[in-house]
Amino acid sequence: GKIIQELESQFRGAGWNVIKLVWDRSWDPLLAQDRTGILVNKLNTTPDGQFQTYATETGEYIREHFFGDDPRLRDMVK
Repeated sequence: GKIIQELESQFRGAGWNVIKLVWDRSWDPLLAQDRTGILVNKLNTTPDGQFQTYATETGEYIREHFFGDDPRLRDMVK
C-alpha cells in the first residue's frame, strides 16, 4: 500500500491543504537524469514495505533489486 496517498486523502477530506514531500535533495542528481519518467514511476509503484527493506540493505542489494530490473535504471547508478 501507499500510506502517503491514504494520509493525503484523510487530510484533504478534513479540509486541509496537503503538500507531500517524499524525497530529499540527495535524489536530485538521479531525478535530473530521469528524462523518461522511469525512475519516478518506479518510486511511485514500489510498495512502502519494500522501501523498509531497502533501508536495511546494502547499496549492492538496492542496485540489484530496485534498479536492476530495467537497463535504463541500472545505467543511472553505474
